[in-house]
Amino acid sequence: MSIRLHEREEERLAALHSYGILDTPREADFDDVVKILADVCDAPFSTVTLIDRDRQWHKAAFGIGDLRETPRDVSFCAQTILHDEDLLVVPDVTQDARFADNPFVTGEPGLRFYAGAILRGDDGLPIGTVCVVDYKPRTLDPRQRHLLQLMAKQVMAQIALRRELADRRLAEKQQHLLIAELHHRVKNTLATVQAVIQMSLRTARDMDSFRTSIGQRIGSLAHTHTLLSERRWDAVSFTELVTGELAPYQGAGRVTLDGPDFTLSAQIAVAFGMVLHELTTNAGKYGALSSADGRLTVTWALRAEGDHHWLDLDWRESAGPKISEPEHAGFGTTLLKRIVEGQLHGKVVSSYAPGGLHVRAEARLPPEAMAPSLA
Repeated sequence: MSIRLHEREEERLAALHSYGILDTPREADFDDVVKILADVCDAPFSTVTLIDRDRQWHKAAFGIGDLRETPRDVSFCAQTILHDEDLLVVPDVTQDARFADNPFVTGEPGLRFYAGAILRGDDGLPIGTVCVVDYKPRTLDPRQRHLLQLMAKQVMAQIALRRELADRRLAEKQQHLLIAELHHRVKNTLATVQAVIQMSLRTARDMDSFRTSIGQRIGSLAHTHTLLSERRWDAVSFTELVTGELAPYQGAGRVTLDGPDFTLSAQIAVAFGMVLHELTTNAGKYGALSSADGRLTVTWALRAEGDHHWLDLDWRESAGPKISEPEHAGFGTTLLKRIVEGQLHGKVVSSYAPGGLHVRAEARLPPEAMAPSLA
């Protein structure tokens, strides 16, 4: 048994620490146990003892004052957990090689009798003992032995219950945090949808165009949310955002993409997803992607200036139908400026060359938008 337990010592220590009971204050439930044992077993002191790596620590003790721990190498209970049975009774420790040279036996207080029942978890690993000790050689009668073992089981049940309650409280705390985060995300999403609807109403030519555009825009928003959900709302790849919007046009080799990948936080990813959707939709309806010969090149780069990271985005359409600058800013242009210039402290420059739209944007990425190549 001792050899097998030595091989599992790290596992045993991990089990002990998982209960989160070491170095906790005294508790009445455990104090009552040692008082009852001392009385029933007619012993001057008793303890509930846990065996750590280099010490034994008393969760409860009767008859030893304020002493809470001693070194493991002088611990009787450290020898007990190596025992094959769940109960070890030593009538005279001076006659047992495991205890005879212990300083608590050869010196003060001159211990002579020891009995300990092992605290064993469901995994079978011992984490400590419930014990009684006396200054004279003696033994326990069957009733006292039985009670010592019963008390060990009750103490172990209490320790396990503590861990279960702690785990439950942690789970409840995490659930509250998740609910709060969900409320926050729902609120942000509803605010975004409301803003999209209002802007779409202002720029739509008629109700039919409004219904079409709002459906597509909400669909794009849902696509970005799907990407975020798949990643547990941690972060989303910028490259995935771009390729996701342009996927219907990439098969014919009409789209060229070039730039490093990096991740965006949820809020910024939603904003960029909508911008990319508007640029793609306009290119597909009126720009280069609306004709068979049209081409689109999207490049981006990351740069660092001081403590900030910047994204430089270049959207260049070519070989498409002839275009001219519109008299009034549309939804896409308004949204692009609002997000890049208003939210991300950047700037947008758009030019309407005869062969296609050219948009240059630079945006300052917030700290949570991680750029691994610049970190």
